[in-house]
Amino acid sequence: MFKGNEFSELKKRKYFVSSSVLMLLVFLFVILMAAWSNNIVNINDDGIVMNVKTKQPTVAEVLSESSITLGDFDKVEPALDTPIHNEMDITITRAVMITVVDNGVPVQYYSTAKTVEDVLNQTGYTVNDYDRISPAKTSEVKSGTKIVIDRAKKIFVIEGDNSKEVYTTAETVEEFLKEIGFDLNADADFNLEPGDALKNEMKIKITPVVSSYEDVTESIAYETETRENSSMAKGTSKVTCDGVEGTRVVTYLVKTKDGVEVSREQVDSKITKDPVNKIVEVGTAAETKSGSKASASAASSSGSSAQKASTASASTNSGKNFSYSNVLTCSATAYDLSYESCGKRPGDKNYGITASGMPAQYGVVAVDPSVIPLGTKLYIESTDGSWTYGYCVAGDTGGGINGNRVDLFFNSRSEALQFGRRQVRVYILS
Repeated sequence: MFKGNEFSELKKRKYFVSSSVLMLLVFLFVILMAAWSNNIVNINDDGIVMNVKTKQPTVAEVLSESSITLGDFDKVEPALDTPIHNEMDITITRAVMITVVDNGVPVQYYSTAKTVEDVLNQTGYTVNDYDRISPAKTSEVKSGTKIVIDRAKKIFVIEGDNSKEVYTTAETVEEFLKEIGFDLNADADFNLEPGDALKNEMKIKITPVVSSYEDVTESIAYETETRENSSMAKGTSKVTCDGVEGTRVVTYLVKTKDGVEVSREQVDSKITKDPVNKIVEVGTAAETKSGSKASASAASSSGSSAQKASTASASTNSGKNFSYSNVLTCSATAYDLSYESCGKRPGDKNYGITASGMPAQYGVVAVDPSVIPLGTKLYIESTDGSWTYGYCVAGDTGGGINGNRVDLFFNSRSEALQFGRRQVRVYILS
């Protein structure tokens, strides 16, 4: 049994403990309520910032209390189950619809990424350095953004014995050839058409067409010229000048592919030796009653034929003495080795070579071989005796040198131009 005093003391102790516990609980509750009621939270909802006072314990409950609804793909930082503390920042990134077109195949995604590169990383796309991405990786994305990935194709380019791999996003053969710097105007053949679509691991074979120039010497047929001769009996004829074929150099543009000629086109033609016509004289004299044939002497026509003379010695107006068989009055012009005069330049084939094969030089004269045969030695002076060309040789021909016409060679263009055109006396030396 407890004594009276002991029981009273025990009751006092129990009451003290109970009171202390109760006071502690009340104190803690007051502190908790004070803390709870004083939490200020900063919410950034995709750029819209708001400050809220809340007593809610977690992020999720704060957002619910603030009537903020989240989509399935929206991103919240920190996590929804994170406890709330005063001055806490909550960031919401809203997901937007993005379309990724990979090699023509479109797929739609909700993404909270801010740039094209982040979207590709978030959605698991891998691209290499040769792939083409539009817009650029650093571009910002928004709702409705379309990201296009053009995957690079591996193309084999074969030129002769060489083959190389090239990665490209070009769509056609023509685009690809331009991309690698190939000149589409260059002579080359391809195994594909320029408009063909490129495919991965396609082989493009380029076969160059090689162009070269080829000179071919060809003969020029001579013509037969018939002349009437009144001193010959009708029905008779004779050859007074044998025909000589001329020559020309024809230049061809020759194209070859893999060493095989595929085309040949004439691009130039130059006469290197004029043909000499064959001259046949036919008689026109009628027979007399006694059966003999009449003969007539041909009158010389205004200096167009030689003044016949037996071999004789003469002294020219310049005082030169020589023997000659014929003398002609001719129209004389001049030529030289300039391009304007002969149509050739140094380095051209047969430049400086005459029709007879002689080198073009002072003393070589171009003639009509039917009037003055090539190789004939001559002496030329003006008809008025004011000028002398001197001893020379008939060694060249020309397209415009016909009949009693001669072309005198001079060593310079200025001398030829100064000479112009003159009447000259041409002595045919014995």
